[in-house]
Amino acid sequence: TDGLDHTTIINIAFAASSLTFLFVWLKWSESSMVFPPHVIGFALYSGVVHVLLGLQDSLLLLGGLGVFGLLAAPVAVRIEGSTATLARTGLVLLLAGMFVAYFASSHGSSFLQDTIGLTTKVAEVAAIVSLFVLARTKTLSEEE
Repeated sequence: TDGLDHTTIINIAFAASSLTFLFVWLKWSESSMVFPPHVIGFALYSGVVHVLLGLQDSLLLLGGLGVFGLLAAPVAVRIEGSTATLARTGLVLLLAGMFVAYFASSHGSSFLQDTIGLTTKVAEVAAIVSLFVLARTKTLSEEE
């Protein structure tokens, strides 16, 4: 293939997601954000990997662009209340779909050696779990 090697893709995705996390964490108050900085970092890592791999596979490109779109929406449009919940739910569904699709595609027993695939799945699970914890925390604070 003529594309980037996996190590380069991982390094680009790690750098982009880490720098974005730091920028968002330093610049904005987490309480006013639709997605907390760490969720942005995890999801962006997966999105960048999918976009870079998607240069040769349009389905991966679509997933990565979907992540970018959901993460960018609160920057472009004011999102509050139930709309923020809908945006978080959309990100969870997209990441969960990407997670399931990875294991549904034919990897056989070789998936344990697929570093780029496993790192994106870990990032996706971390983002999903974080969003569930956020939803639970918001529900508990609203009950008080």
